[in-house]
Amino acid sequence: TELASPSATASTTATKLAVAPVIGAPETVAKQMQSSLSGALAKQNIAIAKDATDKSDYTLRGYVVSAREKSGVKVSYIWDITDPAGQRVNRITGEEMVNAGADRDPWASVSPQVIDSISGKTASQIATWLPSQRSPSAASAPASTPVAAGRSASAASRSVAAAPAGGPGPTTGSI
Repeated sequence: TELASPSATASTTATKLAVAPVIGAPETVAKQMQSSLSGALAKQNIAIAKDATDKSDYTLRGYVVSAREKSGVKVSYIWDITDPAGQRVNRITGEEMVNAGADRDPWASVSPQVIDSISGKTASQIATWLPSQRSPSAASAPASTPVAAGRSASAASRSVAAAPAGGPGPTTGSI
């Protein structure tokens, strides 16, 4: 078992992350992914909110699709990290190619190993990004205060902030 360095532990445990239900995958895959991701984040010494009433600094929202391709099955994922106001402050994306099984359903090819691979990569990227954040209130300041900071994330946060309240709109099934 590999342990994180004390400095990495100190910088990430002060911040708590809530893991929202994964969207786009069948319920069994979504629950496995949420559980695997929580475990991978814990291995990175990132505190996880235990339930919806547990206060968190950020929320991780995942969107996953699986599609058959000529060379196998492609699993594409997007993870948005949002602050308490719902503003996106980071996005992690990726794809995994897996061998297609005999089943026509592409989700049948998504094994626990694929889920663990996606979770591990995601947790590693969050652990790299998290220490660079000062506080959730500071992270959302550029979205509410027009500042010419030149950060592309600010522009993305402002466009997300313009979305109607009440959650994300309808999805098209593609990412």
